[in-house]
Amino acid sequence: MQPGYHTMKIRQSRITYLCIALKWILYIGLFTCLCTSCAQIVSLSGGPKDTTPPELIKMNVLDTGTNIKPTQIQCIFNENITRINSKPIYLNPFINAPLLLQTDKHTLTLEFPTDSLKEQTTYQFDLSGVIGDQNEKNSFQHSPFRFSTGSWKDSLKCTLQLHQLALNTIKQPLIAFYNSSEHLQKQIKTQPQYLFNGSKTKVQINALKPGNYNVFVFDDYNQNRIYDAADEPCGFLPQPLKLVKDTSLNIALFLPEDRPVKIKFTRLLSYDAALIVLSRKTKVQILNNRAYCPQAMSDSLLCRFIIPKDTVTVQLFFPETGQRDSVVLYRNLKSTATEFVANAVSFLPATQTTPALFKIEFPACIQQHSVNPIYYASLKDSNLLKPVSNFKWLNPVTATFNAMDSVRYFKIDSAAFKSYSGALHKSWRHNVVYPIPEEGGNLTLAFTSTRVNENQLYELAHNTLLKSFYFKPDLTTRTHAFKKIPQGNYTLYSISDFNNDFQWTSGSIEKHSIPETRTVIKNNIRVQDAWDTEIKIDE
Repeated sequence: MQPGYHTMKIRQSRITYLCIALKWILYIGLFTCLCTSCAQIVSLSGGPKDTTPPELIKMNVLDTGTNIKPTQIQCIFNENITRINSKPIYLNPFINAPLLLQTDKHTLTLEFPTDSLKEQTTYQFDLSGVIGDQNEKNSFQHSPFRFSTGSWKDSLKCTLQLHQLALNTIKQPLIAFYNSSEHLQKQIKTQPQYLFNGSKTKVQINALKPGNYNVFVFDDYNQNRIYDAADEPCGFLPQPLKLVKDTSLNIALFLPEDRPVKIKFTRLLSYDAALIVLSRKTKVQILNNRAYCPQAMSDSLLCRFIIPKDTVTVQLFFPETGQRDSVVLYRNLKSTATEFVANAVSFLPATQTTPALFKIEFPACIQQHSVNPIYYASLKDSNLLKPVSNFKWLNPVTATFNAMDSVRYFKIDSAAFKSYSGALHKSWRHNVVYPIPEEGGNLTLAFTSTRVNENQLYELAHNTLLKSFYFKPDLTTRTHAFKKIPQGNYTLYSISDFNNDFQWTSGSIEKHSIPETRTVIKNNIRVQDAWDTEIKIDE
């Protein structure tokens, strides 16, 4: 036996025990990791999103059935449903009592006003967009359901193509069919024979009864199902519709020239003047002697106060419609200071459609005692003072104005303003640096072919400013040029100017006259500040 043999044996045994111990530690560690990973909670993918609307499987009343006078209709769908739209559901011919609707899992139940159902009448109702599946709210779409209380069904169809003569888009059109026995102006305040919800441009109505109808369409902005003559565009046929076969109609929506007048807002301009803005241009009379208005025909009235009181009531009368209204204006005429100075001048930078607007505020209700109360010096010549332009009072303590070029500072002399109590404004200078604004762009319209029509008129309408330019192109050069018109996007219209008043004329419900034809020739005509633009017009 060699020396050191036992020592080596002991070392090998220790190494063997150490390897076994490490192996067990490794096994235990792997087992722990496996157990931990198996216990982790992960979210399920759930598959693709459900985009399929619910499907109708069964109805307890046959759609398009005859000799039916139901008290209740049940519809069963292939999945759980819920109501996704609160708009009421009505029967047509129109009954001014919405159907009662309830949902329970797969079932929809409709309660009918049986006492109102007439004999030998075809009724219809529409569930599209009212219900959807319970989770994703996918909307159920279906043609209107129909049934008849008699032995036959009405089947005439009427297709309406709607378009808007104003710049607004059609939002919530309602189509009303009235019996043609009365004047339309009286009928629009009563319950129609049919009343249908429409889409923005094209509407198809089925199951109509033969007869003579006054067709009236209006854009129900406030969704109260009542025509608001002051604000909502309308359209109608010049003659009653004799419905004996399937028919297609084109109806233009417009704001009638004889619609009611509303006071949109009022604003104090100075201590002795106020601005009253109306919903449309009309004749106005002031009935009391507390104020007077020099304009006889306008949509914005400049009223001058006669009495020095804090509260003034102005009574208005509109002869065209026979309406009366009143405005209460409040003024603060008290001032105890012996002298005062303007607080500050701020400005709104010029945009693509509006020039820079400067605003000045005063600490008291003041009077203007100078034709040119504020002057400015430009960046080019700081020693030359120029009067500001378009000086206007927003209220007795705030005014706005424009500068024709760049601005270095504004200056007010001591005699320019006084308070109502006689306090004087101090001489005042305010530094404000503003670069020169742009002055609009030039546009030339070149017509490739000009129609020879003495009644034809063109309108170039600014899409944002609601400003229009009316013109007739030169028949020799076939062009028309605009100089320094406001920047922005324009729309070109062709108008049949039958009354030769060189503008578009709206229609009238009272006179039962339709508006002049107004057709879009070209959209999105862009005018850029300090640019010359030429556009070819193909008709």
